[in-house]
Amino acid sequence: MEKERTSPWLILFRVVFTAALIACIMFIFRNSLENGAQSSARSQAVMQLVNSALAKVHLGPLSEHLIRKLAHFSEFALEGFLLMLCIRVYTRHFVRHMSWPLLGGMTTALMDETIQLRSVNRTSSVVDVWIDMSGVVAGLLAALIILLIALLAAGMALFCIFYFVHGADWASFSANAHAYTDGTLTSGEILDREGVTLYDPATGEYADSRSLRRATLHTVGDPQNNISTGAKTAFRSRLVGFNPLTGTTTGGHKLYLSIDSSLNETARNLLNGRKGSVAVYNCQTGQILCMVSSPDFDPADPPTITDGDSRYDGVYMNRVLSSTFTPGSVFKVVTTAAAIEQLPDIFERSFTCTGSVKIGGDTITCPHAHGTMDFYSAFANSCNCVYAQLAVELGGETLERYARSAGLLESHDVSGIPTAAGSFDVGADDSNVGWSGVGQYDDLLNPCSLMMLMGAIAGDGSAAE
Repeated sequence: MEKERTSPWLILFRVVFTAALIACIMFIFRNSLENGAQSSARSQAVMQLVNSALAKVHLGPLSEHLIRKLAHFSEFALEGFLLMLCIRVYTRHFVRHMSWPLLGGMTTALMDETIQLRSVNRTSSVVDVWIDMSGVVAGLLAALIILLIALLAAGMALFCIFYFVHGADWASFSANAHAYTDGTLTSGEILDREGVTLYDPATGEYADSRSLRRATLHTVGDPQNNISTGAKTAFRSRLVGFNPLTGTTTGGHKLYLSIDSSLNETARNLLNGRKGSVAVYNCQTGQILCMVSSPDFDPADPPTITDGDSRYDGVYMNRVLSSTFTPGSVFKVVTTAAAIEQLPDIFERSFTCTGSVKIGGDTITCPHAHGTMDFYSAFANSCNCVYAQLAVELGGETLERYARSAGLLESHDVSGIPTAAGSFDVGADDSNVGWSGVGQYDDLLNPCSLMMLMGAIAGDGSAAE
């Protein structure tokens, strides 16, 4: 099993605290090595400073003896403090191993008193050992309290950060009785760009028109929230209307969608019951004006759907966002871009289409013979024969690279909802590459990715997202 890597910051703290502890112990021993006269002179100097400060607040004076004892206590309190910091950075279970710093403090106290026995005109006593150990314990407790306060402060700060960042998500949890009743959202309102109400959570009612309800089913969501990309589910935190200061007590928010519900209704009518999707995108603003997926049902009167019922195959999936389709001839835009950049003489070439061409043992066909054309006419006529031959000349790897650079093989973000990623199979032989070049074979692309590609063309190379 791979060993967990130690943080550079932890290593730094270990070095700093260990060095400080060693310096503290050396300072204690250095003071003990002084002879009686030197120690007394130092004590008197400190006493004068302390008594001068105490006199300003009408306290004191303190004797030299008391100053010496307080100095001992302070030295070992600092050692205890540093011992606690050291054990904290060397183990997570520092409270469990509290005996180690106590043993370290006791060892230092005994060694300190032993050194004083060897110093000229210095004495040692058991009382001094107890004073030293009291300082160690006080330092340990002070460090422990400070660590606990720091942990509490860090926890509170972290909670506040998460509260402001994720508070809306917490408030939109289905157990929140202020926003949900029996697991159903009861606050907010979903409207289209023109202010037409598409869903009112307070009453649980959808739009008045049955046709409009079906046309906006996948945009709004179903009653049981099986359509995970619907606004009811994807934007529930916005609907709840969470405020960091007032919570959800002010009621829900109105959520205006970018779609025009009348466009959705028109698009659904044009689908005429066929399975598929229709989307309209404003390439200048990035707003989706129409988003329809079929099959659908009336959310105000949901049917009983059984497994294997082909009428509702994929009904809970928004095909605009979550599905991929064989793109067909629109993929020729990618093949065109690759040909322009990779084939220097492409605009000087002449092509002849007889209605079919044999490539790698397979026949690539066109709806009819286009005759003799230049590259512009081949693109305008969407000639499969020409584009299949260009695809083979360019190679599958080149086409895949251009499809990826066009953003067709990656997932995109639509108001926080990830779209399905596309795929491009290079193919094992030339015929497969030929069909891929005209958008067939195993090419699969998401409608949103294609809309963004067309938006980039309309926007002179830049598409609004």
